[in-house]
This record gives sequence, C-alpha cells and structure tokens, in this order.
Amino acid sequence: TITSLPADSFMGCINLKTITVSSGKLQRFDVEFCQSLETVNLPETVKAIGKFEHCPMLKSININEKNATFKSVDGVVYSKDGKTLVKYPAGKLASRFVIPKTVTTVYDYAFSAVNSNIKEIYIYSSVVKMGDNAFSECTAKLLFQADKVPSGCANAVKGKQTLFNQINVYAPTKVSSTEKANSLELTWE
Repeated sequence: TITSLPADSFMGCINLKTITVSSGKLQRFDVEFCQSLETVNLPETVKAIGKFEHCPMLKSININEKNATFKSVDGVVYSKDGKTLVKYPAGKLASRFVIPKTVTTVYDYAFSAVNSNIKEIYIYSSVVKMGDNAFSECTAKLLFQADKVPSGCANAVKGKQTLFNQINVYAPTKVSSTEKANSLELTWE
C-alpha cells in the first residue's frame, strides 16, 4: 500500500547493496546516503524518482518495462519516449558515456556527483536543454558536438565542478579563429 518512500528511508544502511520494489502502489522513490548501494529495481507504478544523493556505488537503476513514465537502458533512466535523460547512476562502471541522439533534455541532477569512473560525456546537438545541477559535482569532461551550448548550461554545472574549463565544441569544417581583447572568436562553415 506504500505510495512514496522518502529519501532518508534507507539512510545509514551502510551494507545495503540492492533495493527491489517488485509490485505495489509505489509512485515516488528516492534514496540517499547509501554508501554500498549498487542496484535499485523499481516497479511499473513509479512516476517520480529522486536525486539518489550520496550513493557513490550505484551502478544500475532498473525500471519495470511496463512503466508508462520511465525506461531504463543499461541501468540509466530515461523518460519513456527517450527524450529526457533522467538519471545516470553515480557508480556506473564506464570511462565514457555518449548521450543518445534521441535525448533533447538532460534532467535536473541527472549526472550530479558522478565522479568515480566516468572521464568523458559526449553530448550531441540534439540536447537543447539542461536542467538545474544536471552536472553538479561531476568530474567528467563534457564534449559537445554542437554549434552552441544548450540552454540552462550555466545552472547545470554548479558545485565543485570546473566544467567550463573543459568544454570542447566540435565544429564541422574550415575552422578559423580571431583573437580579440578579451575573447577568442571561432567561425566555421
């Protein structure tokens, strides 16, 4: 009969490795401060998930395939239509991640505190919006393949991240640069 679990429901469970909610009426789920948590399995009824703060070992968030709101692909949570990347687990074992070309929005806190393994995140021009704190305290280098940085980027990189020093924007061909007093102007075809 439970419809919601507050983020602190499992706080301090230092040996907890897996949480599975296989059925029931759970509509909202979040967890925080679970240092050893590796896997979360959620039912088809879930309509909202939280930030999963301070879960550095979390490798996979799995959503029941009958869920009408979300889907998970290799443990990463997306909106059901695949247009929004909702949450990338902080402890996922990958050195790089390519955001699929179907994604247009990176949701609030999607990559927050992802710093254990990932070194590079590739972002295609299909991503036009980034949510608040989407990359806060994420130590990965962001590599944009776009002609402009998506809207909301300034609010997406708050925290300890020094992200703006690491942005690479890939241009198609015939790149030229012009130095100005306080800037560098890039142009291309």
